[in-house]
Amino acid sequence: MTYDEMIEKTNAQLVTYHNELAAQCDATELNGWKQAKTRLIERIEILQAKIEDAAIDAEDEVEEEAPVVEETEAEEPKRTIKSVAVDLLCATAYHENRDEKSSDENRVDADHPKARTVGIAYDEIIRRIQEEFEGCNTSVACLRWYSVKIRVGEHGYEDLRLPQRRPRAKPKTAG
Repeated sequence: MTYDEMIEKTNAQLVTYHNELAAQCDATELNGWKQAKTRLIERIEILQAKIEDAAIDAEDEVEEEAPVVEETEAEEPKRTIKSVAVDLLCATAYHENRDEKSSDENRVDADHPKARTVGIAYDEIIRRIQEEFEGCNTSVACLRWYSVKIRVGEHGYEDLRLPQRRPRAKPKTAG
């Protein structure tokens, strides 16, 4: 379920959906919700990302268990959706002066005294992943889940570093 679909639902419907997802990934179920709907949607997006990540990990395990017919010496590790997503999340697109408003004109060199790193926008990361892995359904919620794990250094993401800022998605126009 997308964010736009969730925003149209009632809190009771969202709690039911949350609990369905929570049952799939052994998370705590909710009895009700009295806070902002957007906070509940964020929790749902995190659960959706956990489920998607578990499915990706399961795919990776199946691929790892497959017998190797022939090995070559210069074989590179296979790129997975997860590895590409993490690489793109940690990539720095450019540097900007942290004391000025974000804009296309606010670009500085990496060694500038007030430089901050700016990453790739989530929608661009998804576009690049879908370009490499046709038919995948990686979501912004999945990317946010990876970002949280990288930021807190959990689940094997201990040595990774995110850019200091990420550009917001440009609003989609009707057409």
